[in-house]
Amino acid sequence: MSNFSLRGALSTLALAAAVTAGPIQIQEAAPSKSGYSIKWQDNFSGAAGQLPDQDKWWLGSKDHWNEEWQDYQARNKNVQLSGGNTLQLVPWKESGTNCKTNGEAPYPVRTHQCWSSGRVESNYYFTPASGKKTVIESRLRFGSNSAGNNKGIFPAFWTLGQACNTENPGHPTCGEVDIMERVNGENMGYGTLWCREGDCGQSDGTSLPNNDWHTWAVTWDRTASSWTDQSLTWTMDGREYLRVRGSDVKNQDSWNYIAAKPHRIIFNVAVGGVWPGDPSSSTQDGYGAMMEVAYVAHFQSN
Repeated sequence: MSNFSLRGALSTLALAAAVTAGPIQIQEAAPSKSGYSIKWQDNFSGAAGQLPDQDKWWLGSKDHWNEEWQDYQARNKNVQLSGGNTLQLVPWKESGTNCKTNGEAPYPVRTHQCWSSGRVESNYYFTPASGKKTVIESRLRFGSNSAGNNKGIFPAFWTLGQACNTENPGHPTCGEVDIMERVNGENMGYGTLWCREGDCGQSDGTSLPNNDWHTWAVTWDRTASSWTDQSLTWTMDGREYLRVRGSDVKNQDSWNYIAAKPHRIIFNVAVGGVWPGDPSSSTQDGYGAMMEVAYVAHFQSN
């Protein structure tokens, strides 16, 4: 969820709270993987309209970055179980036009249409184990709005280093792995690696054939004894579209924040901001703009 100019360049290439959108995909649990064990997962079971398990998830955020418009709310209008073993994060236009973006440099304070949206952060932290492969994986789909009605809509699935809260090295030095980001309803998904400025920023995208269910994952491979030979690999439906090695990062401290320290898992739907730009008069809210999550899991090689 960080701003990065290369991703912008890549992108140019390419209410009743319990109401649900479309037929429900039933997903009882994360699928098994040969040679791996599941260390943690959530399949979002529960009645329609309920909040997700708050022992597993922290809801909402008061952080505003990159001139985003949304106010993340810990309520089932924006964050709800579908009743079919999925989680729905739903952005809504709110009454009024006196909401403001943050004014941190270099962004000016701006007044605009008010939006609410959903964000969840796992209370669970995973640490990629030395000598093992670690996979963070989720199956996602998006609402049915066309690209023309999705200007400014910005769903994301990512991880953030615990050091952001405990060591305070500053962001993005603490480490961020963007597993899937999508802007403006484009038929592209993007992955990006963040760490200390100058060491990271590697990014690439993959074609997204439709808004339906697809499986997004990053694999941390720490089986090599030398950190320079370790890697992160991004996949959609099992097809690799980005790989970053320790040798690409070049700095071992930066690599450790990415690959050897705890991270938490985050899902959110942002609205507006530097990368997607502002919503337009044609941007539609609601379930057509949502991101839906069938499961999320942490796998570790045996």
